[in-house]
Amino acid sequence: MSTTTAICFDLDGTLVQYDRSFDEILERAFERQVGTATEEMVAAYETGFFDTFEECEPEPYHAGMRAALAEAEIDTDDADVDALVAALRDEELAATGVSSAARDCLSELGADEATTLVVCSDGVGE
Repeated sequence: MSTTTAICFDLDGTLVQYDRSFDEILERAFERQVGTATEEMVAAYETGFFDTFEECEPEPYHAGMRAALAEAEIDTDDADVDALVAALRDEELAATGVSSAARDCLSELGADEATTLVVCSDGVGE
């Protein structure tokens, strides 16, 4: 009989879920910080973020925000990119939840000292 020594879980979309779409989360951050949110800003953010993320360059959140501001023709002197990133992180955190079933499952699996639980994510550390 074999023994399980490690169980890996994906983080985003498996252990944690958003209670609204990411576009809605992003729009809310834009509205909070610059007073406007358009589909074009969301698309520009996503392109800027993922282009930077895929190249493993630092600060993909900031790159996305600068792209969104450029799309909306908002000068970065008039909008605080760091505040936009912080607003997005706040909105993401507020929209993130872990189901009781996921918590119960992890608790039960973690109770076995012979098993190591691992969370894997391709997301940014923040």
